[in-house]
Amino acid sequence: AHAPADMVCGFGITVVVGEMLYALSYHFREKQHSFGVMSWGSTTSDALQHTTEGWSWKTLPPPPPTFHRRVNSYALHPDGCTIFMSTANFMTAPSKGCMGTYSFNIKDSVWRWHGEWALPFSGQAHFDRELNAWVGLHRDGYISACQVASPSCHSTTPTLQLDCQTTKEKLFCKDRKPQMGASLTYMGTSKFCLVEGVEEEQALGGHD
Repeated sequence: AHAPADMVCGFGITVVVGEMLYALSYHFREKQHSFGVMSWGSTTSDALQHTTEGWSWKTLPPPPPTFHRRVNSYALHPDGCTIFMSTANFMTAPSKGCMGTYSFNIKDSVWRWHGEWALPFSGQAHFDRELNAWVGLHRDGYISACQVASPSCHSTTPTLQLDCQTTKEKLFCKDRKPQMGASLTYMGTSKFCLVEGVEEEQALGGHD
């Protein structure tokens, strides 16, 4: 099935919850976000009202809050229904309005503001039951295990710190360019796979 236009018109994030795919997308022309869910089920295929199995897309109310910056870190809470999303500009010193964390409860369809702080990850973090923590790529190039935030937490201070631990060694290449992406995939039972983009010449020639 083709992805809906809402998912391919700009940047965004996707989170799998059970058999549902939730997506927050940014529309460049309208300069606003949309939030929806893709699911598998019975759909009406024609004017005769014949039903068939297939993917369907639904925009979720209420609309997302106004994100003043790109969502660059996110994680599903272990409750299975709360998606945390953080926006931040780490190129500048923390200041009022430069970072913030929101959540969306997919059970109650409620957005919540948690304060002027941000998850320490780059991209998606995954909950690991063995560690009882979110695990993801730290924005500085390490792997980080971070305390899980409460769905009811709220802090207006940008210096709020979740309890985090990071690896001693950076996992990114020292000459890694900003546009070359990396992601951490959860394999289950505290196992993760690091996927990093490299330049074609480097990939063919290998490392010294």
